[in-house]
Order: sequence, then structure tokens, then C-alpha cells
Amino acid sequence: MLGAIGPARAQGDAERLARAAWPWLMRNTLRQITQPHALLRDEGLRVPLPPNLQDTMRLLKSTGYAAHVELLVFALNSVAEGALRRTQDSLNALVRALAASALVPPVAEGVPDAYTQALSARTGPEVQQVLLAAARKEAEQHKLEQRYRPLVDRVAALGLNTHPSPDIERFVAESAARSLWTAMASLEWRLRQTPSLSRELWTAPEPAAPKAPVRK
Repeated sequence: MLGAIGPARAQGDAERLARAAWPWLMRNTLRQITQPHALLRDEGLRVPLPPNLQDTMRLLKSTGYAAHVELLVFALNSVAEGALRRTQDSLNALVRALAASALVPPVAEGVPDAYTQALSARTGPEVQQVLLAAARKEAEQHKLEQRYRPLVDRVAALGLNTHPSPDIERFVAESAARSLWTAMASLEWRLRQTPSLSRELWTAPEPAAPKAPVRK
């Protein structure tokens, strides 16, 4: 298990394991959740309706808008999955750079998803911004606004606006980031239960520091 490999580790050893764990977790989490319909099939990862539509979902479905609701849910998750696929290389590079940097965020002891929590705390805002740029491009391709607007207008016509209408593309990016961290925490938990994977990380070489550009 990650917390029980070899003798008690010094701080330097803990940092070395974190440097190995973060790129592995990001790479394998993205590989998992960028499969076709991976978010849509998993209730724990699925992008939900935004709050302004959740409260009225049953009413919308019972008043002739059931197909509109289903199409919106499909579009929300398609945009999120597309954004994650678009940003795989960028997100992996971001984590590799962190793992090779001089400053490694502290990792809590005895927490099942400690590496995920530390990585999320350190890179969360940047990950979300990367996903937002990609979500805006995916939203055009999947006609997200055209799926979203009729339902918002219907709720307004019924006088049932209980929440402000969010920036739907930002909502998807935030949801995609949340799905990423949730899936990573689950993967980390499984990793801790699999000694062979843990040993593989523990014996992995140090991430190479980015090379300085050669001046000609």
C-alpha cells in the first residue's frame, strides 16, 4: 500500500513518492474518463443539470419537455468529455511540471485520497481555466446553448426561477473538473489497495526537470 511501503520514510522519500504518484494519477484518470460516454454512464461523475433547472426537472418532463431535458443532459456530458479529451496533453504536462518542480505541496498522512487532495489544491484553478477554454469550443460543436435556452425560457414562463441562470459553459468546465478529481480520488483509493502498483510507483525514477532552452 502507498502508506506502508518499506521502512518509515523521511520527508524526501514522501516527496519522491508524490512526484511519481501525481503524473500517474492524472494520466490514468484521464485515460479512464475520456472514454466515450464515460461521464454519462457513471452517476458519480455525470454532469448534472444546472441548479436553475434541477428543481423543475420533473415539471419540465411532465409538460412536454422530457426530450429537451434528455438532450441537454447528453450535451452537457458530451461537452465535458470533449473538453477533457482536448486538454489531456495540457493537463498531463501541467502535472509533470509540478512533479519536477522544486516545490512539492505537502501531502496529508493517513488520508485515502491525500495525493488527489494535494494536487487539486495546488492546480485546481489552473485546471479549471484550461477546461473552460476547451468547454467553450466544445459547446459550439454540440450546440449547447441551443439545448439549454429553451428550458431556461420555459422555466421563466412558468415563473419558477429559483436560481440564477449560470454561464453554462463555465458550469460544464467546473463540473468536468469536479468529475476529474472525483475519478482520481477513486483511482487513488484503488491504488492504495494494490501493492504491486504502489511498488511500481515507489521504484519509479524521479521526474526529469524541464530542460532550459539552449541559447544559440
